[in-house]
Amino acid sequence: MKDFYRTKAKVISVKRTKKKRNGSKYGSPGNFHTSVLLYQNDDSSNEDENVIDDPEYKEFVQEYHKHPQNGHSLFVIHPAVRYDPRNPKLTTPELEMEEACTLVRTLDKWTVAEQKIVKVSLGTLTTANMFGPNVFKEMCSKIPNKKNISAVFLNVSHLNKAQIMNFQAHWQLPVFDRYSIVIQIF
Repeated sequence: MKDFYRTKAKVISVKRTKKKRNGSKYGSPGNFHTSVLLYQNDDSSNEDENVIDDPEYKEFVQEYHKHPQNGHSLFVIHPAVRYDPRNPKLTTPELEMEEACTLVRTLDKWTVAEQKIVKVSLGTLTTANMFGPNVFKEMCSKIPNKKNISAVFLNVSHLNKAQIMNFQAHWQLPVFDRYSIVIQIF
């Protein structure tokens, strides 16, 4: 059996899980796909070759992060962390929400369709479901049924892979964090 390393990778295939829409190779933003990455030891002389240099991977990443020609209509969720009441806060959840909406509006043709401030505990920010079970259940019943929303923006600096997969699976929409929104600017 071959040894597998994370030094080099090649995109082997892209699986489409739903019908294509809007003429995109990978479908609309609501169509999710996965890629299979094989990490293997390669004896080639080109040591700088890696997944970033693979044209298929570049196309995949560009297509995944490219917003549709008419932009996105976002549901912005701000997880308001419950801090210790003895410590003074320098800002309010409302101001942080306004800053998040302003960040979205810096992107051409991106709009904020709806916004919601949700109280969360500091310890749950990195869990697969950062919201309480009742709040998450409510969101899972409402978000997929809203026709005016094409994606969800969670106003946290960076979501981990488990969180992104969990939210996208339940909401059936692309999920962005602050990092991915800032990447869209460039």
